[in-house]
Amino acid sequence: MFLALCAGCAFEPSGGGGDQLVLDGGDGGGSSDGNSTTSIDATPPCPDGDQDGICDASDPWPCGATQPTLPAMVSIGSLTSASISNVSIAGDGRVVVVAAGAAITYAASWTLRDAGFCASCPYQLEVGLVSGNRQACVYDANPPQDQTQSGVATVQMTAPTTPGLYALRFQIAQDFSCNAFGRSNWWFGPPPAEATFGMLCVR
Repeated sequence: MFLALCAGCAFEPSGGGGDQLVLDGGDGGGSSDGNSTTSIDATPPCPDGDQDGICDASDPWPCGATQPTLPAMVSIGSLTSASISNVSIAGDGRVVVVAAGAAITYAASWTLRDAGFCASCPYQLEVGLVSGNRQACVYDANPPQDQTQSGVATVQMTAPTTPGLYALRFQIAQDFSCNAFGRSNWWFGPPPAEATFGMLCVR
C-alpha cells in the first residue's frame, strides 16, 4: 500500500525551471528559458550619481549625460544693455567641475551701455549663482549716456556644499547702489537662463 500511495509523489531532480542561485560568481549553466540568475558574490555596481553609465570616480562630467556648452559672449538688455565674455572659472573655461565647498575665483570681461534710458540713474551689473545669491556688482555707478563702459572683473566665491549643477548669471540692476539699504541678494529676483555665462558642476 505504501508503494501505491507514493506512486504520484515522484519529483524531478533538475531542469524544473525557476530561478537559479549561483554561488561564487558561477554562470548557472547558461539557462536559456528566460529565468533570472542571481550571484551572491557578484561585484556591486559602481556609484553613478548622474546615471550616465560612467562611474563617478572616472566621470569627467558627473552632472548629466553630456556637458553643456555656452556661447563665448552673452548679451542682455536693449536700451540699457550689457555683455559678459572671456569667462574663466578657476582657470578652466566657462563650464567646469569643482569640489563641494571649494574656494574658487572666476574672471570675466564685461560691458554696460545706457542708450539714454535714464540720464541720472545709477546702474549695477550683478553677478552670482542660480540657484543661489548675488555675489558681486562688477559695475556700480551712473554711466555716461551712449558710452560703453567696460572692464575685467575678478570674483572670489565658495562653491556650494550640495553637489549639483549651478549657473553663473548676470543682470542689470537700477538701485541706489549695490548694497543700498543692506541689500545683498539679487535685485527683484535672479536672472533668467539666457543670462547664463558660466556653469559649475559641484561634486
